[in-house]
Amino acid sequence: MAYEGLSTRRGEQSLAPLVGLSELLDRRDGQLVVLEKIPVPVSEHGIPLPRELIRDVLASLATKHIWTGHYDVHHVAWPEAEYKRINKETDSVLGGQYRGTAALKIRLPRQLHNYIHTVTEPPAIPDSDVMEQWVREKWQVDRLYDTVSLKSLSDINMPEEERERYRFSNFQQKLELMEDGHLGLMPEREGLAAMEISTARQALRAIARVQGFTNGRRQQTRFFTLPSVA
Repeated sequence: MAYEGLSTRRGEQSLAPLVGLSELLDRRDGQLVVLEKIPVPVSEHGIPLPRELIRDVLASLATKHIWTGHYDVHHVAWPEAEYKRINKETDSVLGGQYRGTAALKIRLPRQLHNYIHTVTEPPAIPDSDVMEQWVREKWQVDRLYDTVSLKSLSDINMPEEERERYRFSNFQQKLELMEDGHLGLMPEREGLAAMEISTARQALRAIARVQGFTNGRRQQTRFFTLPSVA
């Protein structure tokens, strides 16, 4: 069996502890068998939903499991080859830009990464206009987050309180020039404009940066309570 992210015997062996624990796996004649695959949850626009995906994957286990292995990044939009094909066919980088957005990636333990690739079906690729809009909204989020980030204006010698006022002023000006989101990625501009800068910083960072799922209870709670996108 060959899956993206599970191309070696070692990767397959990492799932051995899950046989008997997962309702989706079995072992027959010494071989790992996938009894059923589950679809990746998607929004009404066909955008994969990372947190809903993790919920569904965890629900396939009879009890809580401590995931093993180093941490790496899972692209919720996979396999990579399909998005590279789009790039070749359209002579663009749209497929890679869409797939590579932080909101469509999760940092997680390698064993969980292997399990996801083994028991889920790759999500269908959205229409090109949807991917273009997604990338556009992500670009807006990145610009806004870079503006309110604590790194912004850090090279200017001034009191932090004054620096925050400048950040907030710049943030409001950029927000006025941006489009409303249509896919659930770009938060509502009216809502962002009403936030304190610290709250806006947290909300935008949750979208602009790859989020992680760990074995820690606190981190898991944070992962599942982040603002939903798509």
